[in-house]
Amino acid sequence: MSHPMTTKSGITINPIESIQDLLSGTSFQEDRVAQGHLTSLGEAFHEIGKTAEGQVMLVAMEGLAGQIRSESSFNDAVKVCFRLAKKITDNPWVQFGMFIGLFGLLVALIGQFGTMAVFGAGLTQVMKRVGMFIVTSALMPISHGVKQSVGMFMGGGENFVEQKQK
Repeated sequence: MSHPMTTKSGITINPIESIQDLLSGTSFQEDRVAQGHLTSLGEAFHEIGKTAEGQVMLVAMEGLAGQIRSESSFNDAVKVCFRLAKKITDNPWVQFGMFIGLFGLLVALIGQFGTMAVFGAGLTQVMKRVGMFIVTSALMPISHGVKQSVGMFMGGGENFVEQKQK
């Protein structure tokens, strides 16, 4: 189910669709379990965005996305999203849901600001690499019965952003 969100400044975005776009053309695109998890997270994130606090978050994320000028600033923005999600609760599932929503929101807003057009395929590849790492580390093991994978991902720290794909 698609849930576009509109910020106070009038930008309409769809964070989960942005993540799905990053996964297009990969084996994860067809994985029904992973897609189901993304849909559930998208619905929860959409409900959060309707609240006053959610609107404050959207405006703040707009500002953050508007500052992305390089791979390094994108990595830093992802770290901020990760840290924010970890501060919300001690529950790794809620943390992960918040993080994946914030990551999708960041990607969607970057697309709205035209940053990807300026930096081209390089930034797109960085976003895809980070998105794929998130899915392979946290969501895919769940479909294979590894229920602790989300907790391990959220407990692992933010340095995953800078790991190079092998």
